[in-house]
Amino acid sequence: MANRFSFNDKALDFKDLGKKNLDGKIKEFDKLGLKFFASALAEFINECETPMTIGIQGDWGIGKTSTLNMIKVFLEGKIFKKEKAGYRNGLIWFNTWQYSLFHQDEFLGASVIKALLDSIKKEFNVSDDNLQKSKESINKVLKTLGSISFGGFKIDPSIMLEGKETQSDKLGYVDISSIMLNFKVYFEQLVQNIVEQNKLSRLVIFIDDLDRVKPIKALELLESIKNFMDVPNCVFVVAVDYEVIQVGMANKLGEDLQKTSGKSFFDKIIQLPFTMPTTSYKLDDYVTSLLEEAQFTGKRKITDEERRYYSEITACTVGRNPRSIKRVINYAKLLDIVRRDNSPKGKTVTIHDREILYSLICMQIAWPEIFSFFVKNPYAETIIKIEDWDFIDTIPHIHKLYDRTIDTEQLKSDISSFFDLLFEIVDKNGDGIISKEEFIPIWEMLKMTKLTSVSSHEQPFDTLLHKIKHNDKGNDYSKFLKLLSQSKWKSGKEITYKISGSRYTTIVVSRKQVGSIVSLQSSPLIFRLAKSSEKIKGDFSKELHDGLIIDEIFTPITNPALTGFGETQFHVEKIRPLSNQKGIDLLDHLYDIIDN
Repeated sequence: MANRFSFNDKALDFKDLGKKNLDGKIKEFDKLGLKFFASALAEFINECETPMTIGIQGDWGIGKTSTLNMIKVFLEGKIFKKEKAGYRNGLIWFNTWQYSLFHQDEFLGASVIKALLDSIKKEFNVSDDNLQKSKESINKVLKTLGSISFGGFKIDPSIMLEGKETQSDKLGYVDISSIMLNFKVYFEQLVQNIVEQNKLSRLVIFIDDLDRVKPIKALELLESIKNFMDVPNCVFVVAVDYEVIQVGMANKLGEDLQKTSGKSFFDKIIQLPFTMPTTSYKLDDYVTSLLEEAQFTGKRKITDEERRYYSEITACTVGRNPRSIKRVINYAKLLDIVRRDNSPKGKTVTIHDREILYSLICMQIAWPEIFSFFVKNPYAETIIKIEDWDFIDTIPHIHKLYDRTIDTEQLKSDISSFFDLLFEIVDKNGDGIISKEEFIPIWEMLKMTKLTSVSSHEQPFDTLLHKIKHNDKGNDYSKFLKLLSQSKWKSGKEITYKISGSRYTTIVVSRKQVGSIVSLQSSPLIFRLAKSSEKIKGDFSKELHDGLIIDEIFTPITNPALTGFGETQFHVEKIRPLSNQKGIDLLDHLYDIIDN
C-alpha cells in the first residue's frame, strides 16, 4: 500500500470480480458494518411478495450506491445461496444521473422506460417484436422531442399523441403520467413473459442516484414510475434522499402542502423504507483503516487511544458520511506532504502533531467560517472561548454556517465537543490549562502546512503586557498589570485585543471598539476609553470608590494628538491603594460599564 494515499468518492463496484476478489471487496466495505444489512435486504428481496418497492434512504455520499451494489452481488448468487432451486433473479440497473445530463431530466420519466427497455433487450435477448407495444406507448412522449432513435429502438414519427397536444411546451407532468399508465399494461405483460421464459424468481430493478437530480425532477420521476411499481414479479430498489424528495414537494406544491402531504406521498410509494444506519457504522474501524492505508501515521499501526480520538474528532465535525470522510483523508495526506516539505531540518513529526493536523483539517472542511476565525486568532484562549455557545454566535459570518445546518443546537454542541477534544490533546499535562508551550504545536502545524501566515502564536494581550513591561523601567505598573490579568479585561468572553501598531493596542468588546492601551517609552501605560468620563463616573457605585477620588481616575483626554483611541483616560496609577480584590472588582465593574 506504499503508494496508495488517494481515496475517490466512487461507490464500490463489484463488476468482473472473481470470488476471491469479491470477498475482499465486500470485506473492505464491511469496515462500516453494512455487509449484514445488505445480506438481509437481499434475502428479503428474494423472499418477499411482489410487487415490492424498497427505499434505501440517506444523504448523498452516505453509502447508498455501495449498498445497492452489495445487494446486487448477493442476489446474483455469488455469495447468497437461498434462491429457489433452478431459478435466478433478473437484475436491472438504472442510474438516473446519466439520463439527467444534457437536459434529458426534462423527460426523465421517458428516459427511465427507455433504460428499462434497453436493459431488458440486452439482458434477456428480447426481440423488438416482443417490445413493440411497450415501444409504441413511450413513442408518444418521444414524438414531442422529434424523430429520435433510442438504443436501437427506431421511433416512428407518424405516431401522434391521440387526444393530446403535441407541442413540447404543452407536455407536462399529467401527460407523462398518462403515458406511464399506458406503458404499465404492456410492461406487465412483458415482465410476465420474461419471468416465465427465463425461469426467473423475480425481476429486481435498481434505481440509483436520485439525489443527484434536481429535487423537483426526482419527485416527478417517482410520480411517473409509481404507476408501474406495483407490477407483479417486480421488486424496485430505489436509492433516494428523503429530504431531496421533500424539497421537490415544496417546490412543486408549496411548503404548506408539503408539510401535510410530503410523508404520506413517500409512504405510498415505498413499502419498505431502509434508512442507512450511520449511527451503527464502525466509524473507528473505517477511519483507522483509511488513515493507515494512506500512511498518514507512517507505517505503524494506530493505537486504541488514537483510534478513539480520530473517530470522535471525525464524528463531531464531518460526521459519519463515508464520502466526507474520504475527502478529509485525501486532504490530510496532501497537507502532510506540505508539512513534510516545510518542516525545519531534523524536525520529527510526532503522534501528537498528526492528531493536531487531523483535527485542524476536520475543522476546516466541516466549518470553514470557524476555521477562518481560528487561524486569524490562533491562541489558547480561542479554544476556550469557542466552547461557549454564546461566543460562537459572535464569530464573523457564522450565519452562513447556521444556514447550512438543520439543527443549530446540535451544531453548537458538536463545535464545543470538538474544541474540548482538541483541548484534551493539547493539554498534555492534564492540568486543565493550555500553557504557551503546550499551544506551540498547533501554531507550528498551522505554519508548516501554510494554513496561516500569523507570525506569532502569542496572544495579543500577552504581547501588550510585554510591551508595557519593556517600557516600564521602574516597574511602576506591575501591580496593575497583575490585576488586569486577573480581571474580565483578560477573561471576558467578548473581549479581544488587536495590535494596531508598535505603540498601541485596540480593545474590542462585543465587536465594538471600546478603547486602547498605549505604551510609549516616556509613558509606559496610557489606558484610553471610548466612553466620556462623565458617563463612566455616573455609572460607578459608591461602594467601589473606597475613598478614591473618581474624578481623578477618569479624565477627558486633553491632547487630541495623542496616539490611540478613546476620549477618556483611565489613570491606572490612582487605584494602587486598593487591595487586590478591590482592584479586580473595580476593573470588572468598569468592564461591565464599557460592555453595556
